[in-house]
Amino acid sequence: MAIDPLSAIGLGANILQFIEFISKLISIGNEIHSSVYGTTVENFDLEVITRTVSGLHQRIYESNEEWKVTTKGRVSNTDREIERLASSCDEIAEDLLSVLAELRAPGKLSKWNSMADALKTVWARSKIKALRDRLDQYKAGLHSSLMISLMDKVTNLTPTLTRQLASGSQLDRIKGELLQAIWEANASRGVSEAVAPIDLRPISSHLSQLTRHEQVSHLQSQILEQLSFQDQHDREFRIASAHAQTFKWIFHQTHDQSETMPWSNFRSWLEDNNEHLYWITGKAGSGKSTLMKFIVHEHQCEELLRNWAGDMPLIMTRFYFWNSGTVAQMSQEGLLRTILYDALSQKPELIAKIMPNRWIRSQMFGCDLHPWSLSELAQAFRRLLAQSESYKLCFFVDGLDEFDGDHEELIGLFKNAVSYQNVKACSSSRPWVIFEEAFFQRPSLMLEKLTCSDIVQYITANFDDNSGFRALQRREPDFASTLINNIAIKACGVFLWVTLVVQSLLSGMSNYDCISDLQKRLDRLPGDLEKFYRKIFNSIEHEYVEHACQYFRLVAAANGNLTVLQLSFADEDDLSKLIHERPVELLNDEEADYRFESTKRRLNSRCKGFLEIPTRPLGVRDSVLLSTSKTFSDDRHLRYLQRVAYLHRTVKDFLKTAEVDERIKASTKNFKPCVPLLNSSVLMLKTTMDPAHCRHIMIYAEQADTIGYHYIKILDEVHKSLDAHPYPPNLHKGSLFHTINKDIPPEAGFLEFVTYYNVSSYVSAKILQNVPLFANPAIGPLLDRLIVDYRELKALRDPELRSGPLPPPSLTLVRHLLNGGGDPNFIVAGRTTWQAVLEESVFVSNVVNLWTTCGRAKYIVPTLEHWASIVEIFILSGADPQANRNSPQASRIREAFGTRMPHRAMGLEKLLAERMKRRSTAARIVPLLSHIAVPDFHDIRPMPVMNRQSRAETARATLSETFRLTAHSENDFSTKPTGKRCRPKYSLDPAHRYYQ
Repeated sequence: MAIDPLSAIGLGANILQFIEFISKLISIGNEIHSSVYGTTVENFDLEVITRTVSGLHQRIYESNEEWKVTTKGRVSNTDREIERLASSCDEIAEDLLSVLAELRAPGKLSKWNSMADALKTVWARSKIKALRDRLDQYKAGLHSSLMISLMDKVTNLTPTLTRQLASGSQLDRIKGELLQAIWEANASRGVSEAVAPIDLRPISSHLSQLTRHEQVSHLQSQILEQLSFQDQHDREFRIASAHAQTFKWIFHQTHDQSETMPWSNFRSWLEDNNEHLYWITGKAGSGKSTLMKFIVHEHQCEELLRNWAGDMPLIMTRFYFWNSGTVAQMSQEGLLRTILYDALSQKPELIAKIMPNRWIRSQMFGCDLHPWSLSELAQAFRRLLAQSESYKLCFFVDGLDEFDGDHEELIGLFKNAVSYQNVKACSSSRPWVIFEEAFFQRPSLMLEKLTCSDIVQYITANFDDNSGFRALQRREPDFASTLINNIAIKACGVFLWVTLVVQSLLSGMSNYDCISDLQKRLDRLPGDLEKFYRKIFNSIEHEYVEHACQYFRLVAAANGNLTVLQLSFADEDDLSKLIHERPVELLNDEEADYRFESTKRRLNSRCKGFLEIPTRPLGVRDSVLLSTSKTFSDDRHLRYLQRVAYLHRTVKDFLKTAEVDERIKASTKNFKPCVPLLNSSVLMLKTTMDPAHCRHIMIYAEQADTIGYHYIKILDEVHKSLDAHPYPPNLHKGSLFHTINKDIPPEAGFLEFVTYYNVSSYVSAKILQNVPLFANPAIGPLLDRLIVDYRELKALRDPELRSGPLPPPSLTLVRHLLNGGGDPNFIVAGRTTWQAVLEESVFVSNVVNLWTTCGRAKYIVPTLEHWASIVEIFILSGADPQANRNSPQASRIREAFGTRMPHRAMGLEKLLAERMKRRSTAARIVPLLSHIAVPDFHDIRPMPVMNRQSRAETARATLSETFRLTAHSENDFSTKPTGKRCRPKYSLDPAHRYYQ
């Protein structure tokens, strides 16, 4: 086996990168200006730093192991020195990771101006200085070792580099210079045996330039990947393409300017620099989205815009709002992410200017795991507009009326964008008043007034393809022409109505209906789209009504995420049994084909065209594992992942009308959509080998928890299925959960993953069974996390108040953990859990004062009472009374509850005072009683010998132990004040006799 000539050099390079990073990190006064919040080091920065240190440490370890394998012990003294440095870096990395873990401990709310300041809270100054000196020494030694090692390896590198350069087109231009430099290095080695500097600057310059280019390109691609989102282009694929020869008029130079067809010339708008916003409007179903798709993809559009751009670069972006899709497809976040993604994909060099903070963090840490916030996206969009002096930008946005947010804000965004000289925007929407008032002075067109000829063209083309119509045309040419014109007139410009009518008439022609039959069929069809839908809805066969309504409810509940395959699983009769019996294995082709075809036929027969499956494969990036599954990597199988959708937005609107919605629910009284969706999502996980389905599983599990459905065994099956999953080498369960939810630590397991969702029934069951939830117990005990992290860990919230604005921790879990031995005075990050309870109670008290609206005001008293009950349980469990005094009002309890619940506050303070009095008594009695304790024969200790000069010393009981001696028999805690003074009780402990 040949020895890799660059193995030692590769190891040294990783060591050098590690040393450089740590040196910068702990430099004196080196503020982290690329910090998340600008000027301080905070918890998230520490998390990213931890990952970076860990990653660099791992790279050193891997390259060191690779070096050992390739060399098989045949190494030089110089290479051994590099190996020694690797071991030293291992020690530094382990020390730093330990310190970072301590700094990241929950409850540490400190902020530091630099990493060096943060280290000073854990290490002495001398230790930090010693680390700096070590790093400087390692760096100097490494440079010398690398140069000597490189000199020794040059001879062996020549043939390898020659082969690689000869085959690599990217490096052709530097091949000659590189080989010449190697030859010169060889010659210089023959002149002197001494270690002389090798002038490899020609190589270094070109390779460094290439490396920097690759690094920049990699970071740009990484940020673009983060900008993109699932289903980003799904809506565009679903929009029907324009029929041949339709909409061509949009690019014509002249048009009819008569009063019956007023519209602003679109071609002129594309080319001119006068107006910057064009508004396409029209009735529901008139074809606005189809026209927008046609415009964007027609080559004439780009050609005309380039006339406007002149010599400047042109950037075109597009977005289609869709309120029948996912949240991103109908939100401002989705709009901004798509526009930024499209624009920066065309000019990636803008990323550093548009997103400077994210770019700096990515350069420093190799990646930026921060989720996108709306404010960051809006700021990036403003910078994109501000940078438009160097390019021309035109974006097309369809369906403003389908935006799920404040339309005034959306209009303001558009008006601000087109105020820039080099920015244009074309938008479309229904003619709502808010849009008419905003855009009435802008260039525009009313689509239904311009499509009569297109509709005639569409009808004629479809009829001409039908043999029945061709026969009719031969027999009755006049009637055939009249029929087409009558349809076009009755359509009133609504293209969607035309497509439905054409389908109905074609079915009659296939049955060889006569002229009068076809005319009667047309006359019976309502001209109004909603009335047409009602006629179709009423035509659903009686035996299929319930099944069709179940389909309607499933699609509505899935929010655009129901695939054909999942619907086929949800339609199974014994679904709850199937999820436990089905093994974790890929779906075979035969079953997949059957499920697709059967589901498609059922949809057609039950739903009468209201729901449809797209006829083409979608270019949708469905999940992080989709490309790793061989079964789902080709177009043939992508059809099973296509989503079932409404025929049109107007169908969704119709099914949501009060009358129709009531009929649908009346036909499916006992049907709970979340149950089959939950079960079918588990089957999707098992049969597609795509763990990303866990996201949908948890969404439906939350809904199941709300309705009281027993789903614990289902999530247990999910846990078991994930354990059986074959994971790719670069992915493990923890990192998967982190990709699903960025708040989840990378090392999290399934049970920790579920705590981030509202599945309190499942998590409570595990806690009551004493099953560990968290992968890293060093963060703190569960009781502390319940109090401190309940806002992030939704499963730890109380189910009775989870619908409120600020759901508190579960009272049942607090009681269970304290009864089970939880210590209220356990210290985490410099404060006790009891102190955290008091701090959170004060915080909640301040927050509820802002709940002035009727919807929130009703939660004020229940929320405060809940926290008061938590405080009471902690007091009865031995909480330190002294902690309550840390308040401007001399009482944290009074500060939290005194304003709105004065009597409750007084009761809690009285209870705490009683416990404090008993604790003081116990503190005097316990040391005396400890000498007459019942002997433990397993641990017999000699009595202390006393004389006049000495006395026996006994260890003082801890705070919690002292209280438990005085409250041993009061484990049945009350959640409400009793109003009675606790009377002394006699209690016998196995180790102590004492009075209470």
